[in-house]
Amino acid sequence: MRLERGRALLILASLWLTLLSPSISPASSDDGRVLVAVSLEPLGAIVSEATGGHVDVFVIVPEGAEPHTYQATPEAIEAVERAALIVTVAHLPVEEQVAEVADAPVIGMEDYQRHGLRLIPVPGQGGDDIHGFWLDPNNALAIGEAAVEALERIDPGGAEAYEESLSQFRGKIESLKETINSFSSSRGLRAQKVIVSVPAEAYIASTLGMIPVDTIGRGPGAVIGAGELDQLGRAVERGEVRFVTVSEVSERLKPGQMAIQLAEEHGATILRVRVLSSGLSSYEALWAWNLGSIDSSLRATPAEGGGWSLAMCVVAASAVAILGLAVALWKAA
Repeated sequence: MRLERGRALLILASLWLTLLSPSISPASSDDGRVLVAVSLEPLGAIVSEATGGHVDVFVIVPEGAEPHTYQATPEAIEAVERAALIVTVAHLPVEEQVAEVADAPVIGMEDYQRHGLRLIPVPGQGGDDIHGFWLDPNNALAIGEAAVEALERIDPGGAEAYEESLSQFRGKIESLKETINSFSSSRGLRAQKVIVSVPAEAYIASTLGMIPVDTIGRGPGAVIGAGELDQLGRAVERGEVRFVTVSEVSERLKPGQMAIQLAEEHGATILRVRVLSSGLSSYEALWAWNLGSIDSSLRATPAEGGGWSLAMCVVAASAVAILGLAVALWKAA
């Protein structure tokens, strides 16, 4: 048991090392390599890893921008016009904007679903949750497979390299899933009910084996009603729901602020997560940040947040603690 726990912690600690690597940045195809334009940073990380870095990646929506209202810049339009492939989340207005000027193939939801992508229901609402689906590692693999499939048609000369890189990416995803499962089990998160501030966070909760029961955000500019919010508060007080998630996206908006207030007033533990890469170096780094942040939240008192500056400091300290504990358990075994 100690050996398995130590191995899981070592894997988690090794993921943390990826946080020190350079992040993806908009790339040109001046070197003659295939240029792929992606709508969001996480898609860029997935494409880059699934192809082994054999393509250049341009991210259309830059870090910190609101994806649902962003309009493409002249630089983005120029990159899309040169791109050989466009990878989308298939619901953003900016994707429709760039599709009008693109000559390249565009892949989206149907392509990913052919490779096994699964959408979960919007918590408390029903219907497909189309936000944040890349946060499920199985869905990330489906996106990578769809991108490689398209690239092999566009660049058949690179097919062997793409396939080799995709095979390595599959291995990384399997290791990541093992780490997430071990982490969730050891922290007692499986089957725990959680309120998410926006639907995208539900994919993090679901991947951890938690049960998202409702979402504060109900759509662009829409939030949960006062009566339903009161019922959620009472569920927290009764101990039926212990956790509330808040992301770097939602905290700037009303749903995140309402979620924080709900946790503070009724005694839930806030789990701070990221749904976008936000400058992190890889898909594994995104999950490493989330696991470290959640671990830090679990060590804190209920509703203790402190904002993202404090969160980053605590997450870094958690990484060191996890690494030290992993080595100790490994030696003890």
